[in-house]
Amino acid sequence: MGDFNGGGLESKRPRLLRETLDCDRKQSQKPREHTHVLHYDASRVVAGEVKRLAQTTSAATGDVTRETKAIEEDIGQVASELHRFQDIIEQIEVIQNQLTSTIEDQTLNLSSDELSLRH
Repeated sequence: MGDFNGGGLESKRPRLLRETLDCDRKQSQKPREHTHVLHYDASRVVAGEVKRLAQTTSAATGDVTRETKAIEEDIGQVASELHRFQDIIEQIEVIQNQLTSTIEDQTLNLSSDELSLRH
């Protein structure tokens, strides 16, 4: 019995307990390591997606900027044409007034000549 207690199971308990704890620790570290690897991979995927979205946003912003400038140029051209049409309409009004005045003068002259011919 001395062998059993002295060099037997009782003396092996601390070593078995350490081995069991070491095994448990290694086993518990595996999920942590796996989780860490998954977290790292997910972070890389997210970072890549964020970079891709930033590039897409930048390209879209450039497109919108170019389109906005083109629209502004078109609006400027339309405004210029409207001013040109307004000038033409004003010239037509001047000519129309001159024609109206000339026709009225002609009508008065004809009426006057007609009256003098009757008398």
